[in-house]
Amino acid sequence: MIAVEEAVKQLGYDYTDETVLATVGRKLAAAEKRLMRSVGDDIWDLLPNDPEAIDLLMCYLEESFNEQGVTSAKASNAKRAAVVDAELHLRLELARLREVEGE
Repeated sequence: MIAVEEAVKQLGYDYTDETVLATVGRKLAAAEKRLMRSVGDDIWDLLPNDPEAIDLLMCYLEESFNEQGVTSAKASNAKRAAVVDAELHLRLELARLREVEGE
């Protein structure tokens, strides 16, 4: 999991106020829900501080801020493919860890 302050830094904000923190916090919560829906609710229980999970979370967060911008189709497709690969990898890793825990 990632803190709002860390997300603000990674998004590149130089100045933060209550409005920026509230907006980032709200969008971060939505990105975390999206991550849990896409790979599993127990992502942070089984893979705490996993770099790939954090990168995917940040990808979802950045996407929520960049929806207004126009990106090339090639860049969008490459990012989409990377997201799909990361989601699949994390699902498989979680399934493996759940199986190990069940033994």
